[in-house]
Amino acid sequence: LLAIAVCFSMTATSLDFVTAFLQADVDGDHVHAYLPKGYEVYDEAGCLMCMHLHKNLHGMVQASRMFFLMVRDWLLNPLPLGEGGCGMEWHQLMSDQCVCYTVEDGQVCMLLLHVDDGAMLSTCEWLRVKVLKHIQSRFKIEDKGPLSWFLGTMVNHSK
Repeated sequence: LLAIAVCFSMTATSLDFVTAFLQADVDGDHVHAYLPKGYEVYDEAGCLMCMHLHKNLHGMVQASRMFFLMVRDWLLNPLPLGEGGCGMEWHQLMSDQCVCYTVEDGQVCMLLLHVDDGAMLSTCEWLRVKVLKHIQSRFKIEDKGPLSWFLGTMVNHSK
């Protein structure tokens, strides 16, 4: 995808989903965890109590998968922005399901997701800004500026 970005003069932006896993519900009805040592809580009978988790925590086996599914389902939802959808028409690559793209007025924007980080490739600035605004309307996300590293690969923006 970075080669495609170079061939089509796309800008590459780094994105960080803030507290990503806390934004997604847990997989299943009941997930319990003990409180950390030193913070134990006991009931009236002296039994150790535990937490009933409603959101994922970093380190949980399903955390990144549930977050990915939440973002993907939102992107592919055809409803308008204010009605639960993202307000744009997105498509998912079948060759790499962690990549979604949208096309507007002949311009392309691609979103690459990896765990709780992302990269956005765009052929024009107005579409990059629009996509970022739409994503920020639903998720806590930071624009980290030009992409410098992604999946262990250094990205050099020199011409």
